[in-house]
Amino acid sequence: MEVIAEYHLGDIASVVGLFLTIGGFIITFWQIRKSKSAAEQAREAAEGVREQLLKMNAFQGLTAAIRSFEDIRRLHRLKAWQVLPDRYTWLKQELILIKGRTPNLSETHKAQIQGAIQQVSIIEGKVEIALGGADEPEVHRINSVISKQIDQLQQVVVDVQNEIERPRL
Repeated sequence: MEVIAEYHLGDIASVVGLFLTIGGFIITFWQIRKSKSAAEQAREAAEGVREQLLKMNAFQGLTAAIRSFEDIRRLHRLKAWQVLPDRYTWLKQELILIKGRTPNLSETHKAQIQGAIQQVSIIEGKVEIALGGADEPEVHRINSVISKQIDQLQQVVVDVQNEIERPRL
């Protein structure tokens, strides 16, 4: 005991313990910051994957909508008015889903999709009136509108595809 008192080993042990405690706290805080940074990176990566999936879904949905527009255009030429209302309904629902479930679409793309929805509604109204006994719609006019909508949606598809293929920085 005299050795401990003579060389102040208790005081030295306390100082060493203090430095070890401070060192432990520093290492702990450093590890916490490191794990927080890793969690943020994982969250950002997950959000990037989610955005890519939404874009791929939009791409597939828009491609299906364009095919539906093309089928409708053919049915107009055949004057198959009886089957068209169901096609119009499906097409509008698909476009509404795409617009609503793809938040990263630009305002221009959303406006183009909304324009397509409105044009389908207008054409649907004309066909419904014709089904009620009025004169048939002019096929060349409504197919001209359909063709314009196909062209606009095709541009949206190209832009979405480019965003999918563009590497994230």
